[in-house]
Amino acid sequence: MREPEEMGWYAVTIEDGSERVMHAAVARAPEHARRISEQEARAISEALRLERGDDPAPTAPAAEVDLSGINARLDALSEESIAHTEKLEAITSQVERVEGAVNDMTAGLTGEKME
Repeated sequence: MREPEEMGWYAVTIEDGSERVMHAAVARAPEHARRISEQEARAISEALRLERGDDPAPTAPAAEVDLSGINARLDALSEESIAHTEKLEAITSQVERVEGAVNDMTAGLTGEKME
């Protein structure tokens, strides 16, 4: 799994000379972008909305999503994975015991101990 990247707010000047705001990974921000605070980003966005005649209020937060079904499925898959791991360990143990018995029988017949 990838490590989370440090994120930052940036102001980018576009062709008409006005600024736009972007949120980007610090390591991948455009060279011409100017790092700004979140408050500056909000102010630039609000000014742009006013200029365009849009509602100057920030957009509404995203609706909550019920993840309980996904979490329940992940829990079930986790339990299933644990059960399969336990079965695999039991089978591996059986194979090792049989292998030991075969080695002992071979050593008894040939006089040589098998590795």
